[in-house]
Amino acid sequence: MPVSLFIIYLAVLNQAASAQNYPFREYSVLDGLPQSQARGLYQDSRGFLWIMTRNGVSRFDGYEFRNYFRKDGLPTSTISQIFEDNKGYIWALSAKGLSKYNGYRFEHFPFELPKQSDYISYINNSGDTIAILLKDLGTKYFSVLCFKDGKFFYHPTSRPVYDTLNTSISYYDAQGDYFLFLDVKNNAWKRMRDGTLYFLGEGIRDIIKTRRGPLLSGHNEFYEVAGNRLIPYVLSNTEREGRAASFTTSKGSFIRYFDGYDLNIIKPPDYSSLFIDNESNLWLGTEVNLYKLVSTAFNYLGPEDGLPKNTWAMVEDKNGHVWFGTITGDLFEFDGEKLIPRNEYRKLFKSRDVAFYKGSIRASDGKVYFSLNAGVLIWDGASFKKISGIPEKAQVCIIYEDPVDKSLFFGTGYGLYHLKNGKMDFFPEFTPGGYGIIEGILRDDYGRYWLSGENGITAFDGKNSVPLVDSIMPSGYTYTLVKDSRGGIWITSDEGLFYKDKQTGRLRYGLPEEINISANSIIVMDSSNIMVGRMTDICIINTDKFYRNDPDYFRILDKSYGFTGSECLDNGIIKDIKGRFWILTSGKAIILDPGRLRRNMNPPRVIVTDIEYETDSLAWKSLQVPDLFYGRQGDIRIKSRHSNLRFKFAGISTTNPERVLFQHRLAGLENIWSDRNPEREVEYKNLKPGNYVLQLKAINAYGVESKDTYQLKFFIIPGFFQTWIFRVMAIILLASLIVFATWWGTRLNIRKKQEQLRIRNELIRLQMNSAVRQFDPHFIFNVVSSVGSLVMKGEKEMSYNFIVKLSGLLRTMLADNTTMVRTVAEEIDFVERYCELQKLRFRDRLTYTIDVNENVNLQRLIPKMTIQTFVENSIKHGIENKIKGGYIRVNICEINNSLEITVTDNGVGRKKAGSIRTGGSGYGLKTINSIFDFMNRVNRSRANIEIIDLKDREDNSCGTEIRITIPCDYIFEPA
Repeated sequence: MPVSLFIIYLAVLNQAASAQNYPFREYSVLDGLPQSQARGLYQDSRGFLWIMTRNGVSRFDGYEFRNYFRKDGLPTSTISQIFEDNKGYIWALSAKGLSKYNGYRFEHFPFELPKQSDYISYINNSGDTIAILLKDLGTKYFSVLCFKDGKFFYHPTSRPVYDTLNTSISYYDAQGDYFLFLDVKNNAWKRMRDGTLYFLGEGIRDIIKTRRGPLLSGHNEFYEVAGNRLIPYVLSNTEREGRAASFTTSKGSFIRYFDGYDLNIIKPPDYSSLFIDNESNLWLGTEVNLYKLVSTAFNYLGPEDGLPKNTWAMVEDKNGHVWFGTITGDLFEFDGEKLIPRNEYRKLFKSRDVAFYKGSIRASDGKVYFSLNAGVLIWDGASFKKISGIPEKAQVCIIYEDPVDKSLFFGTGYGLYHLKNGKMDFFPEFTPGGYGIIEGILRDDYGRYWLSGENGITAFDGKNSVPLVDSIMPSGYTYTLVKDSRGGIWITSDEGLFYKDKQTGRLRYGLPEEINISANSIIVMDSSNIMVGRMTDICIINTDKFYRNDPDYFRILDKSYGFTGSECLDNGIIKDIKGRFWILTSGKAIILDPGRLRRNMNPPRVIVTDIEYETDSLAWKSLQVPDLFYGRQGDIRIKSRHSNLRFKFAGISTTNPERVLFQHRLAGLENIWSDRNPEREVEYKNLKPGNYVLQLKAINAYGVESKDTYQLKFFIIPGFFQTWIFRVMAIILLASLIVFATWWGTRLNIRKKQEQLRIRNELIRLQMNSAVRQFDPHFIFNVVSSVGSLVMKGEKEMSYNFIVKLSGLLRTMLADNTTMVRTVAEEIDFVERYCELQKLRFRDRLTYTIDVNENVNLQRLIPKMTIQTFVENSIKHGIENKIKGGYIRVNICEINNSLEITVTDNGVGRKKAGSIRTGGSGYGLKTINSIFDFMNRVNRSRANIEIIDLKDREDNSCGTEIRITIPCDYIFEPA
């Protein structure tokens, strides 16, 4: 059933007398205003607020100001009006003409008049024509100027009218086709199109434009036009449209503000303009900044009302008066209008200074118990007295009344006192050296007491105490605690809010860990809600949702919701007899009327305000899309070189705009919506050519989502290199390049193979030359002579065997001369046969051994003649010049992933062999070294040949050792 709020003079006076300090959000040049003097406000159909200042105008979405000056197309810094025509375009009216807004700047159309008028006001627009009311203050004649298609002309049927009323305010009602005027004596007049004039009433202060039509504000009530007279306007909370008007009483200037639900009397700062937006928020333009009323659910008492900043105690008496005590001993009684000093209590404490502390209460007997640094002070409604049984030196931190037996507990610096049935019991263990000073007391559903304080939580049965030990429970300071309607216990501490389950006794965090900051005070609001006071906000927890595990069980109210306090004091929340909650904070007492906490059900209006692209210098530049602001942009075609894009957008909600969240998705690139976040821009890099749709949703501070998904279509134009023509040409070119590359690669490969073959042949040639040269003609001669000697002696069979061996050796050397390598096994066999032939020559003067380690891979390839060359060298230069002959030892093994070949002799040594000139050109050694030097250049690892001169104990030469090291990954065949 609609609630009628008919305003009468007496009610206004009463409400004005009790007007409180409501929280206003102040916007200054530091927040983005172009200039501090906010002269007028207007809200367009998209929700943007336009603020007119003495230095340009500002477009405001509730979060960010976008300012426009003369450099942005305005003809002057002083704009008299902002309005929207019936097509939705924004216009700025000034003494120099009209200026049309295109979303980025203004286009100016100057007046084409012989003389500019002194009074200019927008009337209305019909079709494509804008009508403007002009008044020449010199002649006092009104005239109507029209604007259409970029041209100005006077109204064809409206003649100039002499202002006999000395008009100060005018208003045109397009629906009724009449003018309303206020003269300088605050009389209201109605003038019809034919010139007929009607007197409507006196004492009218302003004409307010509403969705229903004009509303006239008198001294103490609103009026609406009914025919040719005014009738009182009855405010109804079913309209949900805000109203506001100023009035003055003997107690000062006030604003009568209807927020769509309740009538409020506001004592505002001095202002020059007043405005109600489409969410019923009250805005005030002043000579020093712009103000918005944040909430009527909160108001406060502060130093400007006489409340001392060092107030620590707060309690309500049985008459509904709230008492405040300070740390310096001052006591005040607030009767709803003013603070009254009540320091007559001091005569009870002549011997010492008194300080009021936290934890005062009104007991069930109606008496007020104040906690002091000197015991307990009682106010019974008529007089003060001290309580007996508690030392006067005791500092009292908490007073608690047992809800069952009505006994009283007092937590003090000396210990815990319990007053029951006139008897005071004392428990000294609750001191800093024991369980700690007690600051909170609670009786649970089982009759146990839970005590909170400086050393955590303690369970107390009236006699014995047991500390509560839990892994998540802070062992440090705990403040206050309460019991909800289901028996759960809520505990505040310097580490946050904690909850103790009634059934399991287990503790858990009362809020999500990431937001569970220090909590100082707590109170049960009703059967379903508790309130927690924190450092810069309050948190209201819905316990029904909490027990249902609903993640949306809490609501945090900070300054954006109207809570202007900081550092809620422990034991500093009370509930008065009107159902309001008083929250004592540092320097203020915040008053919350929970019945006035409103959920803003207006969904945010989403709009893209600009599209920017990234330049080569990595700066962002606007695309300046025509009519983007008005949603009439048509096809947006973006060049491919501008594929790095940034979209700026707004979600307009003037109620708690800082809490608006957004979700976005780029159809054509993304399938999933982004998480909710407060960012008002989004970037996309390296977008490929094609069609895209930017989709946006906004969610206001109360979880209300925008009705429709905002969609912005655009197309990335392919560059020439991204077209099908370029692709065909690229394919042809690529195919040609592949053919050419194949031909060229084949040619290079043939050349490479030819070069490899040349090198290999050269190596084989070197090796073969080495082999031929190594077979000393003297050696062959000696072998042949030895064979002849055997023949002469008749040893035909032995002669034949040696000839067979020599022919086999020669055949092995000369066979398969196309390859330069052979296996280790083949090389060993060759060396053995070679040594046997040498024994034919040297007989008993030469002995040899060949030792092969079992871990050697006999199939491994090595250059031909590698071992034979060094064996031959040892025989020729070491053994041959030694009278008694000698021995040669060949050892082959694998060490450290390398094949190691050692040729050792006990010959005369290199130095003596050189002195006696044993002969030979050394060509074989040079050839082997050349082979290894060449192959070292084509291998990652290196092979090595080391020659070691052997010495005896007297440092005489006793032979030579050749050590050849070939890594396992070494190759000899050129690739």
